[in-house]
Amino acid sequence: MTVRSLFVWDFDNTVVLDNTDTLVFQILAPEVLARQRAIICKSAGPHLWTTIISNGLMSLFELGKTPEEILSAAAEAFFPVETAAVLRRIASTPTARSVVLSDANTLFIHACLKKADLPHDQVFEGGIFTNPATVEEPGFISLRPFIDPNDPEKQHKCNRCPANLCKGEVLQRIIRDEYDSWRIVYVGDGGNDHCPVLRMGSEGVVLARKGFPLHRKVLERPPLAEVRLWDSPVELKGLIHDLL
Repeated sequence: MTVRSLFVWDFDNTVVLDNTDTLVFQILAPEVLARQRAIICKSAGPHLWTTIISNGLMSLFELGKTPEEILSAAAEAFFPVETAAVLRRIASTPTARSVVLSDANTLFIHACLKKADLPHDQVFEGGIFTNPATVEEPGFISLRPFIDPNDPEKQHKCNRCPANLCKGEVLQRIIRDEYDSWRIVYVGDGGNDHCPVLRMGSEGVVLARKGFPLHRKVLERPPLAEVRLWDSPVELKGLIHDLL
């Protein structure tokens, strides 16, 4: 029987080897992100990372930074040629498909893919599941959480994940809707990638970036799925070629 594989990719520090959320502020106005973090630290109650970034994007607008400047900064994230090549390889393989499951946002992801000359609807045919962002009049970027934390009917039930996104629940829905008989290959680095990894079966494969939070978490609580580590885009490319 032919094995069909769904590659589920985190984006920041996995597809690109930078954090696009923080990179735009490092390039355009480092003091903005520092100020937003300080405000959050001094205030009571839980706060979403998406709220910090959303407020920061509004501050960039108030400083006169245009959406074009912000997206250009996001696209400066390092996109390894090996990762671009392997995404094209997956897209050209009839028995494989890729999706993005990320806590970044649509505009930053699309900006990086455009600069790398990777049409998002081809390399990520299965879709991009992330926080939605749009350019609004009079020229600021509006960032919204994947799940509205103020809508009680849409809240997830997971106590491991931030309110705006449970990657585990989203992965289960993706599999249920279209990929029930596919092998799942999860490529990630972050602590919030642990929840979906724990929901994978023994036939799945986790490609965890060595030394990053996901690696540490799978050591503390191993999933049923097989775990393989990668430390460079060259290693990642080789691991994925072995799975195709």
